[in-house]
Amino acid sequence: MDTKILLENGTNELEVLEFKLDGNSYGINVAKIREIITYQEVTPVPNAHPSIEGIFMPRDTMITAIDLKNCLQRGTSNAGGIVYCYQL
Repeated sequence: MDTKILLENGTNELEVLEFKLDGNSYGINVAKIREIITYQEVTPVPNAHPSIEGIFMPRDTMITAIDLKNCLQRGTSNAGGIVYCYQL
């Protein structure tokens, strides 16, 4: 397995993190991912959109946890798993 994860500039190559949700494949540009962390308990946000699980604060940075399955109208996710934290 090739472990070189950094691409050379000017090659027009794109690295994508692929994940499956409800049997469908999705992807996100690796350059947009800040870090991947395991699930942490969240604090619910009153009157938030149903897709918002809540907030949590790893390393003193507030992050909103979004239930992507709910957001894509595919039902609701079970608590746990992996949370992908990314920058827009």
